Amino acid sequence: MARRAFWGVLVMVLLSLTGCDAEHVVYSSFKQLPEDGWQRKMALHYTCETTDSVQRADVTVSVRHDASYAYRTLELVVDMISETGKVERRNVSIPVTDEYGNWTGSGFGALYHTEAKVARDISPEASLKVVVWQAMCEGDTLKGISEIGVKITESGREK
Repeated sequence: MARRAFWGVLVMVLLSLTGCDAEHVVYSSFKQLPEDGWQRKMALHYTCETTDSVQRADVTVSVRHDASYAYRTLELVVDMISETGKVERRNVSIPVTDEYGNWTGSGFGALYHTEAKVARDISPEASLKVVVWQAMCEGDTLKGISEIGVKITESGREK
C-alpha cells in the first residue's frame, strides 16, 4: 500500500509540473479506489464548489490506472447534479489504449493517467455535484484502476 501511495504521489507531482498552462482550474479532486477493485455499485461523489466569477465551465473526468488494466476503454456513467437537483446523465467512454494496445495519456512504467471531457461550456451551477461509477459489462468488479478524478475548468481557457 505504501509503495502504491508513493507512486501515486510521484505521478501527481510529475503531472502537475508538466500540466502548467493557461487552464484555470476551479475544482479538482481525485478519489482513490480499493486495491481489490472498483465494484459496479460503488458510486464516487464529488461536491464541486465554484466561485461566482466563473461564467461557464468544462467538466473533465480523469482516470489513473496501472498496466494491469485489461480493457481498451473505461466506460463510465457521470451524473452532473445542479443546485436545483436537476440531473444530467452522460455515458462516457475513455480510451486508455490505441488500436495497437499502446497506452494513451501520460505516464511512465506501469502507471498511466488519461482524461476525457464530459461537458463543455455549461453553467457552473449545473455541476455542483458530480457522481461517477463504472459501467463496464464484464463482471461486477473492475481491476487496474487506482483513482478517478473530476476537474472543472473555466470554458475557453485551455491550450
